[in-house]
Amino acid sequence: MSTYNKDFAGFLTTAGKIIAETRENTSREPQGRNLLQILCRVYTEHFPGRKIYIAVKLGKRLSYLTGAGKELYLEPEVIEIQDKYVVFIETKSGLLRGEKEEIATLFSSVLAFNQG
Repeated sequence: MSTYNKDFAGFLTTAGKIIAETRENTSREPQGRNLLQILCRVYTEHFPGRKIYIAVKLGKRLSYLTGAGKELYLEPEVIEIQDKYVVFIETKSGLLRGEKEEIATLFSSVLAFNQG
């Protein structure tokens, strides 16, 4: 049994299709930031009460890459990716452990694909 809800499973399915389509179209230039932006937008479409944004670590600083959703002014959930990136999610209800792990895996695979 999964540790996340049906809406999250729908997001993962949609995200998987978008990633697969992007990988099939390898004749186009890499669309790293654009793909991340699309995935953030899709995430907020599945969860309208959340905000997601991604940053890259530059030494001790963080530099905003992309994101989507309305500002909630809440302390975000922090998900570190590959020791170089951070995903922040603002939500009133919190994230389940399974959601954090799946988000880490999803964005890690996208970032690895873009670097490769």
